[in-house]
Order: sequence, then structure tokens, then C-alpha cells
Amino acid sequence: MRLIIDYPWFFLLFCLLAGGCYSALLYFRTVHFSPALRWCLAGVRFVVVALTAFLLLSPMVRMERHEKERPVVVVAQDNSRSVAMTKDSVYYRTAYLDALRQLTRRLDHDCEVRFYRYAGEAVEGDAGGVDYCGDATDLSALFREVGSRYRHRNLCAVVVAGDGLYNRGVHPAAEAGRLMVPVYAVAMGDTTVRRDAAVVHVRHNQRVALHDRFPIEVTLRATNMRGIERTFRLIHNGQVLASKQVAFNSDDFVLTETFLVEADAAGLQQYTLALDVAAGEYNPHNNRRTVTVEVADRRRKIVILASAPHPDVAALRQSFTSSRDCEVSFRLVQPAGLTPAGMPLLKRAVASADLVVLHNLSDPELYRELQSLRKPVMHILGEGADLSRFNAMRSGIEVRTRLAKSVEATASGRTDFIHFDVPDALRSAIEQLPPLQSPFGDYHVQPHVQPLFYAKIGGVVSGQPLVALSTAGARQVWVMGDGLWRWRLTDYRTDGSHERFDQLFNKLAVFAASQPDASRFRIVSQPRYCQGEQVVLEAELYDNNGELTQQPPVTVSWRPSAGGTELSQPAVRTPGHRTYSANLGLLPAGTYRCQASTVFDGESLTAAAAFVVEDFDIEAVNLVADHALLRTLAHTTGGAVVPADSVMNLLPLLHRRTDMKPLISSQMRYDELLRLPWLLAVLLLLLSVEWLVRKYNGRL
Repeated sequence: MRLIIDYPWFFLLFCLLAGGCYSALLYFRTVHFSPALRWCLAGVRFVVVALTAFLLLSPMVRMERHEKERPVVVVAQDNSRSVAMTKDSVYYRTAYLDALRQLTRRLDHDCEVRFYRYAGEAVEGDAGGVDYCGDATDLSALFREVGSRYRHRNLCAVVVAGDGLYNRGVHPAAEAGRLMVPVYAVAMGDTTVRRDAAVVHVRHNQRVALHDRFPIEVTLRATNMRGIERTFRLIHNGQVLASKQVAFNSDDFVLTETFLVEADAAGLQQYTLALDVAAGEYNPHNNRRTVTVEVADRRRKIVILASAPHPDVAALRQSFTSSRDCEVSFRLVQPAGLTPAGMPLLKRAVASADLVVLHNLSDPELYRELQSLRKPVMHILGEGADLSRFNAMRSGIEVRTRLAKSVEATASGRTDFIHFDVPDALRSAIEQLPPLQSPFGDYHVQPHVQPLFYAKIGGVVSGQPLVALSTAGARQVWVMGDGLWRWRLTDYRTDGSHERFDQLFNKLAVFAASQPDASRFRIVSQPRYCQGEQVVLEAELYDNNGELTQQPPVTVSWRPSAGGTELSQPAVRTPGHRTYSANLGLLPAGTYRCQASTVFDGESLTAAAAFVVEDFDIEAVNLVADHALLRTLAHTTGGAVVPADSVMNLLPLLHRRTDMKPLISSQMRYDELLRLPWLLAVLLLLLSVEWLVRKYNGRL
């Protein structure tokens, strides 16, 4: 501790002089105290006054604190199933773990030892928790965890015990190099290459549309199987969709095969890739692989309502039906159908529709019904349209005019349109099509309406929209003109197909029919889990303001799709996220359906979902230990590799390191002397003693 003041040190003489003068004037002008007592009281007052005067100089005190940190050694043990799937599994569960415990105890005399078990993630613990039950291995996650926790500590070495195999994450060499410490490896597992064939990798779409064809690409690998032929099959619902004879013509055989599959059923569909097992295969469990594909029924139901027959209606029907995802129906609406008596029939006709097309049909009452049902609407407004009734709908565009006539308008596309992709070739092709008969008048467009094509009249681009859309509320599309049949015929005459016209109107239909999920209660979960993985479901509940709430209790039930006992449990409220979660634990392989239910604001709410637990053990795909990876990690970081039966050899290797020393850190702090509580306590004590003595002698 060192004192520092901003004034010259001879100012201390003034502090001493002030203390001496004050005590002399107070005690040496009186004879009421004995000489010894007078000198004691004067000394106390001298110290108090001099110290108080010194504190007025604002002295600082510099304090140094030294801390000694022991070297840290991280010992990480592979806890995945692949380690125990070898011939030495008994040794790894008994004598090896005893040796590992002995190593950590010996190291703990000189170092701070941190023990980790790693598989899919790294978990701190002790050797007693090693059970070799991890369902995946991510070595890079281990090094990231160590780096994040010990980067600013006295980390001196990392000991990694495992077989060198990883099936998640990235290559661990980069993450290990960022630690800037040596990595010592304990080589476990078996490096013997035996006769074996495996489905090592499968690539496929996670989600496809119903009736689409999608590829499944599979990679096979075989070792020591030269001259053997086996059949490879693709199976769905017990039916063989495709098969192929595979002839293994080398001892290290690799084959990549692609199957085109048609999604013929909606929901979660499982496809099994199976390779016949050969005699003497070391690991027959990796000959099969089951993948799950979510097939979504994206078929859009489009209802076209028209006030009269028109060639545009036929053009739109042909365009929509060119996509297998559309079901189109047409209904001719007479004036009687718009009466209160006919409105219920129209409501039933559009009840299941994803998009309603109104061709020259402007009725405020019908429009209000469609809005109340949150039905997307495509308005086709052309020659002969009743503009007064169209304006009364207040859909987002109004055409104010006193003349019931139309003008010829061609399309002029926007280059900054963002709601969906419009290729330049499509935009240019639409701009070359013949003009539409567009209503003449003064256009009033609401801010939420975004034009896709402007009307080009007499060679001049006007500000009025020709094709526009809106995302406010239920989505809407406006085509301000008729003569679409000419567009479709011209497209065929120019390019020999209706591709450009169909592409534009299918994009408009997809945009309008793709409404966001507005349900108040929903289950949020991933569609697939691996066997041995915890199945965790989440549920979200929204109140009347559209905000997440956790007020009512929620119950989650589930059962296998193939039949079985239905189980249920209450969902717990997730702290900080305002959602619900339910941990269903470890489930057998299969397809499951789940349902969440609650009662909120007097209304019973339910949400349903489905998920698949895949019967796939990624740890069993490859059991040949990769000691080359362990040597790479050790040699690039300055470490070493020892076999599993010589784990104690690590002890002299670590002790020989010159950097395995304690780290002494010094912390220097400056503080005002006045802030030291003990100093104030001394001053108060001295003044209290003086006061008591004077009080006792009756001389206050």
C-alpha cells in the first residue's frame, strides 16, 4: 500500500503544526488535569486534528493484490455409443475408467482438472457419468465449449479421449487451433478395416408438394467386399419403389445413386433405403436408413364468379389448371344470386375456397361476406363494369368517372417489386402483349396497394395500376382491364406455349392464396427426431391483442399413428419465452400424432401436429476409429497421442511441459484514503476516548 497526494510533501508539516497548535491551546493553558493525563489527551487531540487536516489534502492510496491461479487441464471423454460398439467395450467400461480417474487425481495435485463428457454436446461432470450412450458426436462443439469457458483462464492443455469419429458439426482442427494450447489424445476404438457395407449418406428434400417428383440421393460404401453383389432397394409403406443390383468391384467401394420419387400421399412419409446383408458383414445395422419427407397438400381451390360468360374466364381457368396444385370451379352469378335469399348459396360455394376471382362482379354485400370469411380476392375489372358499385366496395382502388367508357392500356412493369420474384424475361414478355380494355377515370389508390404493372396509355406510362396487389388483411389482386384471352393467345403465337401468361397468373394466385397462419393456438415442433433424442414440443397461445400469453393451463396428448395407447401430460410454462413446452422423453421409432388443448376466454382451443421418430443410429454407420484425426489434432497443436491402455503415460508428458506453471496476476487499485472505513473508525474511537475521559473528569 502506498500513499499519493497532489500537494508537495512539506504540506504534511502544516498538518502536524495544526495538530500541535490545537492540542497545545486546548490542554496546556489549564491545570485541571494531571500532567500525565494532560499529555495523553493532548496526544489524542494532536493525532485527530493532524490526521483530519491530512485528509483535507485528498490523499490517494494505491493497493496491490496478487492472485495465484493454478494451471487448468481439461480432460474430455468421448461418451458416444460408437466407443462401446467395439471388442474392447468391457475394458472401456471398467479398467480404462479406473485409469482415467487415477490420471485426474494425480493431475489434481498440481493442476486444476476439469472433466467433460462429450457426444452431441459437451457436459462438465466426472468419470462416473460416462455411460457411452451418446447418440451423436460433435468434436467441434467440445472445443468451442472449452474455448468459451477457459479462453481467459490459465488453460495449459486439453486431453481428448475418443475414437476420432464425429458425425455432427465441422472439422474439429480449426476449433482446436483457436485454443492456442496443446491437445493430447487418448486413442480409443478399433482401426481394423473389416468386411462391411453401409448407407453412409442420404440427401433429400425435407418438404415437398403433393404429386411432385423429388430426388433421393444415397451414397453407399463397402470395404473388403470385392466380388460380391447385393440388391439395393427403396421401400415405401412396404412396397418396393425401385431396386438396383450393386456389384462391389473394389475393396474400398463408393457408389452414389439417385432415385426420383413421386409424392403420392400427404403428410409425413417414410422411405427406407435397404441393402441386403452379405455373409460375414461386421456391422449389419448400417445397411438400412429410413428418411422422412413432409409432403404438403398445397392444392389451391380457386372459385371463379362471373356476372356473364366471357373468354377471359376460360383463359383464367386454363391457366390455373395448368398447375397440378390448383382445383378450379366456375359459377355464373345472376342478379338474383346477390339477393339475401341467394347469398347463403354463394357463401357455401366459396366456403372452402383459397382464392375467389370476381370477374366484372362488383357487389358490396358479397365483398363484405368474403372479407368476413377472410377470403383472398382477385378482381378482374373490364369494359362494362359497374364502377359505382365497385367503388362502394372500398376494396383499395376506386375509379371515379362520369363517362362509362374504357381505354386501351398496355403493361409497364416495376423493377423494384419485392413481394415475389418477377424475372426480367417475364416482365418484358408481358409488356409486349396487346392492350387490355381498362376502365377510364380518375384512379384513387390506397397506400397499401402495390402496383405490379402500371397502365401505359398512348405510349405514356400513367400512374394508374394495371395489375396491383395488397397484403393488408385478406390478400387481394386487381387486374384493371379485360382482354386476358388476347394475352394468352398472343403468348402462344409468340413462343409456341402459354408459359409466360400461365406463369404470371399462377404467381398471382399463389401470392393471394398464401395467407399467413392466423390461428391463436398452435404447436411448434420439428417434424422429425432421431431415436434416442428427447422429443420436446412447444405450444404458442395468443390473446385477443395478438400477444403471447401463458394464462391458462395446456395439456398435450400423443399416440402412435399405427394405433396404441394415448398418453397425455400437462405442458409447462417456459420461463422468459411466454410459451409452453412438453418433454415427451425418449419414444420408440414410428410416426406420432399429438394434440394440445386449452380453454381461453371461454373458448375451447385445440392444435394438432405430427412428428416422426426415425429408427436411425448414426453412431453405428462407421465403427472404424479415425486415429489419423487424433494425430492431426495433437501434432498441429504441439501435443501427443497415447493408446487407451497407456493413459497414465500422459502424466510425465504433461509434467515435462515448461508452461504448466501457476499464473500470478497483480491487480492495482487506487482509492481515496477517506474511503477506508477502518480509518474513520480510528478517528471516531480516539474522539470517543477523549470525550469519555473529559466527561469522567468533569471537564467537557
